Amino acid sequence: MSATLDSRANEGLGTSGALDGRPAGAPDATIDRPARGPDATCFPPTERLSTADLRRMYFDCSIHELGRMAFDVTERLHPEDYRTYVVDRNINYANWCTAKCIFCNFKADPPEMKSGRTDLPEGYTLTFDQIARKIEELQAIGGTQILMQGGLVPKEGATGLSFEWYLELMRFIKKNYPRIHIHAFSPPEIFAFHQIFGMSIHDVLARLMEAGLDSVPGGGGEILADRVREKIGKGKTLTHEWLEVMRQCHVHGMKTSCTMMFGHIETLDERLEHLRLLRELQDESLARGNGGGFSAYICWTFQPDNTPLGRMRSCRWQRGPRGRGAEGSRVRNFKRRMAGC
Repeated sequence: MSATLDSRANEGLGTSGALDGRPAGAPDATIDRPARGPDATCFPPTERLSTADLRRMYFDCSIHELGRMAFDVTERLHPEDYRTYVVDRNINYANWCTAKCIFCNFKADPPEMKSGRTDLPEGYTLTFDQIARKIEELQAIGGTQILMQGGLVPKEGATGLSFEWYLELMRFIKKNYPRIHIHAFSPPEIFAFHQIFGMSIHDVLARLMEAGLDSVPGGGGEILADRVREKIGKGKTLTHEWLEVMRQCHVHGMKTSCTMMFGHIETLDERLEHLRLLRELQDESLARGNGGGFSAYICWTFQPDNTPLGRMRSCRWQRGPRGRGAEGSRVRNFKRRMAGC
Protein backbone atom coordinates (compact mmCIF):
# COMPACT_ATOMS: atom_id res chain seq x y z
CA MET A 1 0.00 0.00 0.00
CA SER A 2 0.88 2.71 1.71
CA ALA A 3 2.30 5.43 2.11
CA THR A 4 2.19 6.73 -1.42
CA LEU A 5 3.99 9.94 -11.23
CA ASP A 6 5.90 12.87 -11.29
CA SER A 7 5.75 13.92 -14.95
CA ARG A 8 9.54 13.88 -14.95
CA ALA A 9 9.41 10.11 -14.59
CA ASN A 10 8.05 10.12 -18.14
CA GLU A 11 10.99 12.16 -19.40
CA GLY A 12 13.81 9.67 -18.97
CA LEU A 13 14.26 9.56 -15.20
CA GLY A 14 12.72 6.10 -15.26
CA THR A 15 16.03 4.66 -16.37
CA SER A 16 18.81 7.13 -15.84
CA GLY A 17 17.91 10.30 -13.99
CA ALA A 18 19.29 11.03 -10.54
CA LEU A 19 16.53 12.11 -8.20
CA ASP A 20 19.00 13.05 -5.49
CA GLY A 21 21.04 15.35 -7.72
CA ARG A 22 23.93 12.99 -8.52
CA PRO A 23 24.70 11.52 -11.94
CA ALA A 24 23.31 8.04 -12.37
CA GLY A 25 25.84 5.45 -11.26
CA ALA A 26 27.78 7.88 -9.07
CA PRO A 27 29.14 6.51 -5.78
CA ASP A 28 26.92 6.87 -2.78
CA ALA A 29 27.58 10.37 -1.46
CA THR A 30 24.67 10.46 0.96
CA ILE A 31 26.68 9.37 4.00
CA ASP A 32 29.59 11.53 5.13
CA ARG A 33 31.61 9.43 7.56
CA PRO A 34 32.84 11.41 10.58
CA ALA A 35 36.04 10.71 12.45
CA ARG A 36 35.55 7.92 14.96
CA GLY A 37 34.62 9.36 18.30
CA PRO A 38 34.95 8.01 21.82
CA ASP A 39 33.40 4.67 22.73
CA ALA A 40 29.93 4.76 21.21
CA THR A 41 28.55 2.32 23.77
CA CYS A 42 28.82 4.95 26.49
CA PHE A 43 25.29 6.31 26.05
CA PRO A 44 23.27 5.43 29.16
CA PRO A 45 19.79 4.08 28.35
CA THR A 46 18.17 7.09 30.06
CA GLU A 47 20.21 9.72 28.17
CA ARG A 48 18.39 11.71 25.49
CA LEU A 49 20.27 11.37 22.23
CA SER A 50 20.84 14.12 19.69
CA THR A 51 20.95 13.48 15.96
CA ALA A 52 24.74 13.92 16.22
CA ASP A 53 24.83 11.12 18.81
CA LEU A 54 22.82 8.89 16.49
CA ARG A 55 25.17 9.68 13.64
CA ARG A 56 28.11 8.56 15.76
CA MET A 57 26.28 5.42 16.75
CA TYR A 58 25.55 4.62 13.10
CA PHE A 59 29.25 4.54 12.25
CA ASP A 60 30.86 3.48 15.53
CA CYS A 61 28.52 0.83 16.95
CA SER A 62 28.19 -2.73 15.79
CA ILE A 63 24.72 -4.10 15.15
CA HIS A 64 25.08 -6.09 18.39
CA GLU A 65 25.91 -2.96 20.41
CA LEU A 66 22.94 -1.11 18.91
CA GLY A 67 20.66 -4.03 19.65
CA ARG A 68 21.83 -4.17 23.26
CA MET A 69 21.22 -0.45 23.77
CA ALA A 70 17.74 -0.71 22.26
CA PHE A 71 16.99 -3.78 24.37
CA ASP A 72 18.10 -1.98 27.55
CA VAL A 73 15.61 0.81 26.82
CA THR A 74 12.84 -1.73 26.20
CA GLU A 75 13.59 -3.53 29.47
CA ARG A 76 13.53 -0.26 31.39
CA LEU A 77 10.18 0.79 29.95
CA HIS A 78 8.61 -2.69 29.90
CA PRO A 79 10.17 -4.93 32.55
CA GLU A 80 7.28 -7.41 32.39
CA ASP A 81 8.14 -10.85 30.99
CA TYR A 82 5.63 -10.80 28.14
CA ARG A 83 4.92 -8.87 24.96
CA THR A 84 1.58 -8.25 23.27
CA TYR A 85 0.39 -8.27 19.69
CA VAL A 86 -2.82 -7.82 17.75
CA VAL A 87 -4.30 -10.04 15.03
CA ASP A 88 -5.56 -7.73 12.32
CA ARG A 89 -6.20 -7.51 8.60
CA ASN A 90 -5.34 -4.89 6.03
CA ILE A 91 -8.34 -3.80 3.98
CA ASN A 92 -7.75 -1.42 1.09
CA TYR A 93 -11.23 -0.04 0.46
CA ALA A 94 -10.31 1.68 -2.85
CA ASN A 95 -7.22 2.16 -4.99
CA TRP A 96 -8.30 5.18 -7.02
CA CYS A 97 -5.73 7.85 -6.23
CA THR A 98 -4.87 11.36 -7.41
CA ALA A 99 -1.32 11.27 -6.00
CA LYS A 100 1.64 10.55 -8.29
CA CYS A 101 3.91 8.49 -6.07
CA ILE A 102 6.68 6.86 -8.07
CA PHE A 103 7.26 4.16 -5.46
CA CYS A 104 3.68 2.86 -5.63
CA ASN A 105 2.28 -0.04 -7.67
CA PHE A 106 -1.09 -0.09 -5.86
CA LYS A 107 -2.88 2.99 -7.18
CA ALA A 108 -5.12 3.38 -10.19
CA ASP A 109 -5.63 6.68 -11.99
CA PRO A 110 -9.20 8.01 -11.71
CA PRO A 111 -10.76 8.23 -15.19
CA GLU A 112 -10.42 12.03 -15.17
CA MET A 113 -6.67 11.84 -14.45
CA LYS A 114 -3.83 10.65 -16.67
CA SER A 115 -0.49 10.24 -14.93
CA GLY A 116 1.09 8.70 -18.01
CA ARG A 117 1.87 5.42 -16.28
CA THR A 118 1.00 2.26 -18.18
CA ASP A 119 1.91 -0.17 -15.41
CA LEU A 120 -1.00 0.53 -13.06
CA PRO A 121 -3.64 -1.99 -11.95
CA GLU A 122 -7.36 -1.77 -12.54
CA GLY A 123 -9.20 0.55 -10.22
CA TYR A 124 -11.81 -0.55 -7.71
CA THR A 125 -13.91 0.50 -4.72
CA LEU A 126 -15.04 -2.24 -2.36
CA THR A 127 -18.71 -2.47 -1.46
CA PHE A 128 -19.76 -2.58 2.18
CA ASP A 129 -20.67 -6.24 1.70
CA GLN A 130 -17.18 -7.04 0.41
CA ILE A 131 -15.65 -5.28 3.39
CA ALA A 132 -18.00 -7.18 5.70
CA ARG A 133 -16.87 -10.53 4.30
CA LYS A 134 -13.24 -9.60 4.91
CA ILE A 135 -14.04 -8.67 8.53
CA GLU A 136 -15.89 -11.94 9.06
CA GLU A 137 -12.91 -13.88 7.74
CA LEU A 138 -10.74 -11.99 10.21
CA GLN A 139 -13.05 -12.72 13.12
CA ALA A 140 -13.10 -16.40 12.19
CA ILE A 141 -9.40 -16.65 13.07
CA GLY A 142 -9.70 -14.56 16.24
CA GLY A 143 -8.75 -11.18 14.78
CA THR A 144 -9.84 -7.98 16.51
CA GLN A 145 -8.63 -5.08 14.34
CA ILE A 146 -8.76 -3.85 10.77
CA LEU A 147 -6.16 -1.54 9.24
CA MET A 148 -8.16 0.16 6.51
CA GLN A 149 -6.64 2.54 3.99
CA GLY A 150 -7.12 3.55 0.38
CA GLY A 151 -5.88 5.92 -2.25
CA LEU A 152 -6.59 9.64 -2.35
CA VAL A 153 -10.01 9.14 -3.91
CA PRO A 154 -11.50 12.21 -5.58
CA LYS A 155 -14.76 13.78 -4.48
CA GLU A 156 -16.25 14.13 -7.96
CA GLY A 157 -16.48 11.95 -11.05
CA ALA A 158 -17.36 8.35 -11.73
CA THR A 159 -15.10 7.06 -8.95
CA GLY A 160 -15.75 9.89 -6.47
CA LEU A 161 -16.72 9.26 -2.85
CA SER A 162 -18.55 11.70 -0.57
CA PHE A 163 -17.59 12.31 3.03
CA GLU A 164 -20.89 10.73 4.01
CA TRP A 165 -19.71 7.48 2.36
CA TYR A 166 -16.78 7.31 4.78
CA LEU A 167 -19.01 8.10 7.76
CA GLU A 168 -21.51 5.46 6.71
CA LEU A 169 -18.71 2.93 6.38
CA MET A 170 -17.61 3.62 9.97
CA ARG A 171 -21.19 3.31 11.23
CA PHE A 172 -21.75 0.12 9.24
CA ILE A 173 -18.70 -1.57 10.73
CA LYS A 174 -19.42 -0.47 14.31
CA LYS A 175 -23.05 -1.55 14.10
CA ASN A 176 -22.33 -4.99 12.67
CA TYR A 177 -18.92 -5.69 14.24
CA PRO A 178 -18.82 -3.71 17.50
CA ARG A 179 -15.76 -5.54 18.83
CA ILE A 180 -13.60 -4.69 15.83
CA HIS A 181 -11.10 -1.90 16.39
CA ILE A 182 -11.07 0.42 13.37
CA HIS A 183 -7.52 1.61 12.66
CA ALA A 184 -8.08 3.59 9.49
CA PHE A 185 -7.29 6.52 7.17
CA SER A 186 -3.67 7.58 6.93
CA PRO A 187 -2.65 11.25 7.31
CA PRO A 188 -2.60 11.81 3.52
CA GLU A 189 -6.20 10.56 3.31
CA ILE A 190 -7.34 12.69 6.22
CA PHE A 191 -5.55 15.73 4.81
CA ALA A 192 -7.26 15.09 1.46
CA PHE A 193 -10.64 14.97 3.25
CA HIS A 194 -9.78 18.35 4.80
CA GLN A 195 -8.97 19.77 1.36
CA ILE A 196 -11.74 18.39 -0.84
CA PHE A 197 -14.58 18.52 1.69
CA GLY A 198 -13.71 21.99 3.02
CA MET A 199 -13.41 21.06 6.70
CA SER A 200 -10.67 21.59 9.26
CA ILE A 201 -8.49 18.59 10.07
CA HIS A 202 -9.81 18.74 13.62
CA ASP A 203 -13.44 18.56 12.44
CA VAL A 204 -12.74 15.78 9.93
CA LEU A 205 -11.33 13.68 12.74
CA ALA A 206 -14.12 14.58 15.16
CA ARG A 207 -16.79 13.38 12.73
CA LEU A 208 -14.94 10.19 11.83
CA MET A 209 -14.43 9.40 15.51
CA GLU A 210 -18.10 10.04 16.26
CA ALA A 211 -18.98 7.58 13.48
CA GLY A 212 -16.64 4.87 14.85
CA LEU A 213 -12.99 5.54 13.99
CA ASP A 214 -10.76 4.28 16.83
CA SER A 215 -7.21 5.13 15.79
CA VAL A 216 -5.16 6.35 12.82
CA PRO A 217 -2.29 4.52 11.08
CA GLY A 218 0.96 6.24 10.18
CA GLY A 219 0.86 5.52 6.46
CA GLY A 220 2.35 8.11 4.13
CA GLY A 221 5.17 8.92 6.53
CA GLU A 222 7.81 7.81 4.03
CA ILE A 223 10.70 10.15 4.94
CA LEU A 224 9.73 13.38 6.70
CA ALA A 225 11.90 15.59 4.51
CA ASP A 226 10.29 17.69 1.79
CA ARG A 227 13.25 17.22 -0.56
CA VAL A 228 12.38 13.53 -0.67
CA ARG A 229 8.61 13.89 -0.53
CA GLU A 230 8.46 16.34 -3.45
CA LYS A 231 10.43 13.92 -5.62
CA ILE A 232 8.84 10.57 -4.83
CA GLY A 233 5.33 11.47 -3.62
CA LYS A 234 3.83 14.27 -5.71
CA GLY A 235 0.32 15.17 -4.64
CA LYS A 236 0.59 13.86 -1.08
CA THR A 237 1.22 15.58 2.23
CA LEU A 238 4.38 17.52 2.87
CA THR A 239 6.18 17.06 6.17
CA HIS A 240 4.33 19.75 8.14
CA GLU A 241 0.97 18.55 6.81
CA TRP A 242 1.57 14.93 7.80
CA LEU A 243 2.69 16.03 11.26
CA GLU A 244 -0.31 18.35 11.68
CA VAL A 245 -2.75 15.52 11.00
CA MET A 246 -1.04 13.45 13.68
CA ARG A 247 -0.99 16.42 16.03
CA GLN A 248 -4.75 16.87 15.67
CA CYS A 249 -5.30 13.14 16.26
CA HIS A 250 -3.38 13.45 19.51
CA VAL A 251 -5.27 16.63 20.47
CA HIS A 252 -8.40 14.45 20.26
CA GLY A 253 -6.78 11.99 22.65
CA MET A 254 -6.37 9.40 19.91
CA LYS A 255 -3.60 6.85 19.63
CA THR A 256 -1.80 6.64 16.27
CA SER A 257 1.15 4.80 14.81
CA CYS A 258 4.06 6.35 12.94
CA THR A 259 6.12 5.00 10.07
CA MET A 260 9.22 5.30 7.94
CA MET A 261 9.89 3.92 4.45
CA PHE A 262 13.62 3.91 3.83
CA GLY A 263 16.23 2.60 1.42
CA HIS A 264 15.56 4.77 -1.65
CA ILE A 265 16.85 8.34 -2.22
CA GLU A 266 16.98 9.58 1.36
CA THR A 267 20.21 10.49 3.12
CA LEU A 268 21.24 9.30 6.56
CA ASP A 269 20.70 12.80 7.94
CA GLU A 270 17.15 12.81 6.55
CA ARG A 271 16.45 9.52 8.32
CA LEU A 272 17.71 11.00 11.56
CA GLU A 273 15.69 14.19 11.07
CA HIS A 274 12.62 12.03 10.51
CA LEU A 275 13.18 10.38 13.90
CA ARG A 276 13.77 13.75 15.58
CA LEU A 277 10.49 15.16 14.27
CA LEU A 278 8.56 12.12 15.47
CA ARG A 279 10.13 12.37 18.92
CA GLU A 280 9.34 16.09 19.19
CA LEU A 281 5.69 15.51 18.32
CA GLN A 282 5.52 12.64 20.80
CA ASP A 283 6.95 14.91 23.51
CA GLU A 284 4.30 17.52 22.72
CA SER A 285 1.49 14.97 22.67
CA LEU A 286 2.44 13.19 25.89
CA ALA A 287 2.76 16.55 27.68
CA ARG A 288 -0.91 17.16 26.87
CA GLY A 289 -1.84 14.28 29.16
CA ASN A 290 -5.05 13.30 27.38
CA GLY A 291 -4.00 9.84 26.22
CA GLY A 292 -3.07 10.87 22.69
CA GLY A 293 0.24 9.95 21.13
CA PHE A 294 2.15 7.43 19.07
CA SER A 295 1.68 3.89 20.31
CA ALA A 296 3.75 2.11 17.65
CA TYR A 297 6.55 2.79 15.18
CA ILE A 298 6.74 0.75 12.00
CA CYS A 299 9.55 1.05 9.49
CA TRP A 300 9.92 -0.89 6.29
CA THR A 301 12.23 -0.92 3.34
CA PHE A 302 11.27 0.43 -0.05
CA GLN A 303 9.88 -2.35 -2.26
CA PRO A 304 11.21 -1.59 -5.75
CA ASP A 305 9.44 -4.17 -7.90
CA ASN A 306 7.24 -2.75 -10.66
CA THR A 307 7.73 0.89 -9.64
CA PRO A 308 9.25 3.84 -11.53
CA LEU A 309 11.46 4.63 -8.55
CA GLY A 310 12.76 1.08 -8.45
CA ARG A 311 13.86 1.34 -12.08
CA MET A 312 15.98 4.44 -11.45
CA ARG A 313 19.68 3.72 -11.15
CA SER A 314 20.03 6.63 -8.71
CA CYS A 315 17.81 4.80 -6.22
CA ARG A 316 19.68 3.62 -3.14
CA TRP A 317 18.43 0.03 -3.36
CA GLN A 318 20.36 -0.39 -6.61
CA ARG A 319 23.56 1.00 -5.05
CA GLY A 320 23.25 -0.63 -1.63
CA PRO A 321 22.69 -0.97 1.21
CA ARG A 322 19.05 -1.88 0.54
CA GLY A 323 17.98 -1.33 4.12
CA ARG A 324 17.68 -5.03 4.74
CA GLY A 325 19.52 -7.31 7.11
CA ALA A 326 21.92 -5.42 9.37
CA GLU A 327 21.05 -2.06 7.81
CA GLY A 328 17.36 -2.54 8.49
CA SER A 329 18.06 -3.63 12.06
CA ARG A 330 20.26 -0.58 12.56
CA VAL A 331 17.44 1.78 11.55
CA ARG A 332 14.92 -0.02 13.76
CA ASN A 333 17.24 0.00 16.76
CA PHE A 334 17.89 3.72 16.29
CA LYS A 335 14.22 4.39 16.80
CA ARG A 336 13.91 2.00 19.74
CA ARG A 337 16.85 3.72 21.42
CA MET A 338 15.76 7.26 20.53
CA ALA A 339 12.15 6.78 21.58
CA GLY A 340 13.04 5.64 25.06
CA CYS A 341 14.10 9.03 26.36
